[in-house]
Amino acid sequence: MAKFGAARMPRERVEPSFGAPPPHEAATPPPLRSVHIIDAHRDPETARRALRIADGHLVPVNRALFQDHIDPVHFPTLRNSLALATKQLDAAQRADPTATLSTTNHAAESLVLKQSQLRAQALALEGRMVMLEGDTKGAIRLFEQAVAVEPDFAVLYHDLGQLHLAEHNKGKAIAAFQRGLALDPDNIDMLTALDHAENLSGAATAAYKFADTSATAINTTATAIRYLYLGTLALLTLLAVGGFALHGKQSTVAGPAIFFIVIILARRAILSGLVRMFGWALHAAGS
Repeated sequence: MAKFGAARMPRERVEPSFGAPPPHEAATPPPLRSVHIIDAHRDPETARRALRIADGHLVPVNRALFQDHIDPVHFPTLRNSLALATKQLDAAQRADPTATLSTTNHAAESLVLKQSQLRAQALALEGRMVMLEGDTKGAIRLFEQAVAVEPDFAVLYHDLGQLHLAEHNKGKAIAAFQRGLALDPDNIDMLTALDHAENLSGAATAAYKFADTSATAINTTATAIRYLYLGTLALLTLLAVGGFALHGKQSTVAGPAIFFIVIILARRAILSGLVRMFGWALHAAGS
């Protein structure tokens, strides 16, 4: 006799998952959230304060060096101001390398200066001082350092080009002016300087160089002649004193002292004159 009852439905076997979802239901990781990392070592306010102080040191130096006449006796004070400005720039770099200075120019236009621009300005001012002292090659080195620090500072290329012209290097001068015009196409001073350099013929460059060498030769020769004259005068004085002492057969304490003083002065004067003449000869040969 058949037994009636509910048919047992087969149950699916459930495998233990041990916490891992089935392959077709793999969980997608949650999207990453952006995390703003704050550099606790940066101090923007201290950096801005240092930049303001540095600019305060640079402004009077800039004003003094662009006067029509400046006495070199003030250069030590100006160099001290540049050293203080550099010290503040170093402090700003340590506090926050990204800090900038908001200021205004002489036309009351708002400016935002980077630290590299202020550092390049300090190098350029030192270069201008060195130029005023007559060391053109030293000034070129400082201006090249300035453009290496801030390659986009157009005004630096004008002064660098003028220095190259002073050294009779037409090619480098033209390259500097062209670089400046690429940054500031409407700079009339740069345009004029480039036109002058491009139209400066080889003969004119040679003439400028000859004039410079001639002026150096004249000044050096005049100084050398003055020293030789003083040395000869000292020797004549020595001979006169010696002749008087021999003629009068007198030997005093003052006699030997005067003798040695006069001979030392004569030796120094004659040697100085000869050294200057020799130095000029080397300069002329190198030119």
